[in-house]
Amino acid sequence: MLIPLLFAGCASHPPSHAAKIINRGEHLIGYQERGAPSRATSPGPTAVDLSKEHLVEIYNGQQKLIERMEARQRKKEEQKRGEQVDEFSDLAEGRAMPLSDDISSEELLRILEKQQSLIEALSSTSRN
Repeated sequence: MLIPLLFAGCASHPPSHAAKIINRGEHLIGYQERGAPSRATSPGPTAVDLSKEHLVEIYNGQQKLIERMEARQRKKEEQKRGEQVDEFSDLAEGRAMPLSDDISSEELLRILEKQQSLIEALSSTSRN
């Protein structure tokens, strides 16, 4: 009778909000598929690397993804309007401002979450 109660108490907890953001960011940029080393901060299946270096790496990867998606979207819109598509069009509008050296991990997580929302929005518009 006591054993089922002990196992019920050991049930895994859902991943934290930060872990969800990082895992989603890693998935979007294909971090795990590239064979990058896992630098987990704690043991367990929901362990994530919250180091500033790892968050910046995800940020940079997601930013490159956003820039490519925005460029493709612009080309599609130009083609729909019948305009000539310039292969060397300026991508400056898609470039992000450099991150401050003293940015906190919490602020990086907030930016990653916004990037992920933008990627989802760009993905949904590209399907239409």
